[in-house]
Amino acid sequence: MDQARQQAQARARQMMAEAEEKAAAQTGQVLERAKKDCEAMKQAAKGRLEQAAQVIVEGVVKR
Repeated sequence: MDQARQQAQARARQMMAEAEEKAAAQTGQVLERAKKDCEAMKQAAKGRLEQAAQVIVEGVVKR
């Protein structure tokens, strides 16, 4: 009985370690994807900022 319990505990520890490794890998993938998405949004915002500045300058010049 003790041997079966020890084997079950060892298997449970192994399964937990595998689950933690898998979760860490998935976390890394999600973070990398989020980083790329943020960079894309940042670049898009920079483009709109330049357009906004031009509109403001044109408005000031016309007055």
